[in-house]
Amino acid sequence: ASAVLLGVAAERTFLVITKALLEALKNANEQAKFKKLLDRQPMKPKQDWVHAKLLELDENRRKLPDNFPESTPLMVTGIYDLIRQQRNDLGHPRDVPPKMERGQLEANLFLFSQYYRSAEQLHSYLTSHKASL
Repeated sequence: ASAVLLGVAAERTFLVITKALLEALKNANEQAKFKKLLDRQPMKPKQDWVHAKLLELDENRRKLPDNFPESTPLMVTGIYDLIRQQRNDLGHPRDVPPKMERGQLEANLFLFSQYYRSAEQLHSYLTSHKASL
């Protein structure tokens, strides 16, 4: 149950990031395309778009604050994906439910704290740079 709830918390955090990213986009066409993607249900296309955008910002040499972790694209999208997939594996009905080892769950709790910290830093940056990306 805690793995499923951790997945729910990770998804909610990711959705908060997507909203802030949408508001930070200055290109109206790009913003409209992203909004259309966000209005649909599947999470994977949203995650792929956010990951690509974060990599693009880095490649274009748009500097994030000095205290910003270099691994932000990985932390905000990769760690989220790991937690999301495990939540999906546990949350879907099966004849024999999967087992999650205690150590694996403890590792996920540690990863979540890192994920959330990076997400909060990104959210602060995006909300202070509305319509500037």
